[in-house]
This record gives sequence, C-alpha cells and structure tokens, in this order.
Amino acid sequence: LRMSVDARKLSVLAEHGDHAFCDPIAITRNRIVIDGYARWELAKRTSRTFLDCFEYELTQEEALKELIRTHCGSRGLTDFVRIELALDLEPHFQGIALMNQTAGGQGKGLSKLTKAQQVDTRQEVARLAGVSSGNVRKVKNILTHACSSLRQAAREEEVSINLADKWCSEPEAQQREHLRLMQIERGIKRKARNVVAAHLARVRSEEHTSELQSHHDL
Repeated sequence: LRMSVDARKLSVLAEHGDHAFCDPIAITRNRIVIDGYARWELAKRTSRTFLDCFEYELTQEEALKELIRTHCGSRGLTDFVRIELALDLEPHFQGIALMNQTAGGQGKGLSKLTKAQQVDTRQEVARLAGVSSGNVRKVKNILTHACSSLRQAAREEEVSINLADKWCSEPEAQQREHLRLMQIERGIKRKARNVVAAHLARVRSEEHTSELQSHHDL
C-alpha cells in the first residue's frame, strides 16, 4: 500500500514504552493492518514478538476502504496518499458501475463506461478519500507525468497537489529544477527565521540583564 510512518510519530510513540501497545491494532484475517500501522512498525523495529489485535472479516476492497476512512483528516495520511490508495479501488468502482449499467439494460454486456459513469467513478474515489473530484484528477495526472522526486514531494505535502499538477506538464528536468529552487527558497527563509529568533532572544536576554543591573544599583 506504499504506506510509511513519519519518523517523528514513531519517536513520540517509542517514548511511551510498553504503554504504546496497550490498545490492540485492527487487522483483517489476511493480515492487512487497518489501524495501528505505527504501532506495528514500532513492534517490528523493537523485535516485539506479539501484538494484540482486533481481527475483522473483510474483503481486500472493504479493508482498503476502512483504512482510508480511519486515516482521514488529522490522523496522518495526506490528501495525496489517501487519493493514491483510493485509486487502487477504481477497478472495483468501475465494476459496480458496469453491473449497474447492465442491470439497467443500457448496452447489456458492454465493457466500457460512459463518460458520465467515469465521472461517477472519480466521485466515488473522491468521496472515499474525503477530497474534491478535481484533486483526484490532478493526482492521477501527477502519478502519470511527474518525476519520482516530485511525486514524493506531493505525497509528503512538501508541494501542494495544485502546484505539482502544474509542474508535471513540463519536462522532468524542469520539474526537478522547480523543486530544487523551492527547497532552496524555503531553506533561506528557515535560516532567516532562525537568525531573527536568535537575535530577539539575545536582545531579550540583554534587556533582562540590564533590568537586573538597574535594580541592583537602586
């Protein structure tokens, strides 16, 4: 499923020691982790032999749907990653659309979806991922045309979906150059903020020292 756990999240979880594993993780019978991926990853890294689990009887499609729903919003998966995971269910949604088409008597036995049905399939992906159908279209374009470094930057929200979609219409060399210049600019801004913060801390320290000296003189 191309999932990974943020190193900072793992570090915070590790600080809890054994208490990090108090709550069971949720899995399917064929061992797809629905919820508790970070705990599972930490258990592997610390050579933990057993984890308590809640085991659910779900198909692969149902498990993937539940995983995406569980990790919507503030719980860790970015919009891009949720869309990318939901796109794995696109054939599933297309199959449902074709069955509905056949059941409705529209071109019995046809193997192609109408344009309206393709849009409905995209909307199903968007609904599951909790995003707009426009972002689903953009992520599909990024996955098809963006270079690997730009795709990864979009996954990690280093670059917005809109910007990555715009850049991926250009040659790969230009995509990498856009990304390089953006990282340089952010590095400069970060350094400037650190310099300003250090200067303000020094000024406050000097003012505090001056106040103490004034009180001492009095």
